Amino acid sequence: MPEPTPSVLVLGDTRGLLHHGCELVLEGLLKLIQEAGATEVDVVPGLQGKSNRADVRHAKLLLLNGEGMLHHDRPVVEETLTLAEDRRRRGLRTKLVNFSWFHNCQSSTQRLVAFDGLAPRDGSTAAALREAGHPLFPMTDVAAHQTLRMIRPSAHPFGIVVGDSTQPRVARALWKLAQHRRWSSAPVLMPPGQRSGRKARKIARRIQVSQVVGSWVLSDRYRGHRDGDAKTVDHLQKLGEAEGLVTGRFHQVCMALALGTPFLAVRSNTAKIEALCRDAGLDPTHRMVEPEEIPIVQSVPPFSAQEQKCLDDWRSGLHPQWTRLRDWILS
Repeated sequence: MPEPTPSVLVLGDTRGLLHHGCELVLEGLLKLIQEAGATEVDVVPGLQGKSNRADVRHAKLLLLNGEGMLHHDRPVVEETLTLAEDRRRRGLRTKLVNFSWFHNCQSSTQRLVAFDGLAPRDGSTAAALREAGHPLFPMTDVAAHQTLRMIRPSAHPFGIVVGDSTQPRVARALWKLAQHRRWSSAPVLMPPGQRSGRKARKIARRIQVSQVVGSWVLSDRYRGHRDGDAKTVDHLQKLGEAEGLVTGRFHQVCMALALGTPFLAVRSNTAKIEALCRDAGLDPTHRMVEPEEIPIVQSVPPFSAQEQKCLDDWRSGLHPQWTRLRDWILS
């Protein structure tokens, strides 16, 4: 007999990327769905290439966790829109949650009307979609909610930590910065043993080879998997106890904001980090550096009194937002 179709299906389980931010997001989404009262829930890894799966096409409610994948009219944008349109024609509900939307053409933006709900994770995306006429539920990335729920901000008893980046050139510069300044390295990536799957096996083999022939065979991304924290709670504790953070990762900025850790962020391929800073009441020009400026970073400025007040206000709004989001998901 065929497997029963779940009433709620989450498409976009990115935990296979071995990334603490993805761990926080999926754990948070599943917790939201559970608190909302859903009982028949399942998850599907990734977004691209999954639209023809029977469970994806027929689930009563499909939640697409978009995160940072929907930009520059990549193929996954077209696939996601086509899936929503197909499900709309068959009377099935589809909601796009926890996503940013940058540098997609106007026709793609208009096609978002096929979704039964849009919950963008940053103010810039929300403003653009609102201007295009889409009703939406603005939210903060689930990683920030989960960080605040998992761990209390600490008193920053030790020095600066350095994260990583999806861009190899930036990841290499950040690693060199940590070595040069003798700061602690804190990549957002996890060791391969924390998850099963083809990607984890490939990373594990590469790390094993590097132990024999030398670390030069490790790419800048794989170095992060070698050096990263095994448990997400340990990673959060490290960031929470740091005097400051230098990173190229959006999700590490989410964590730092929730933990109250001052940071400098390297500009990314979209403006998602700048948007997150503005949402929290911070001036991005005071918290952003260009990739070529990484080698000259000497410190991380503490939050000013005004920045701290804005952050306190932003954090105090996360819990009521979580409650409203829970109710919205299954509404």
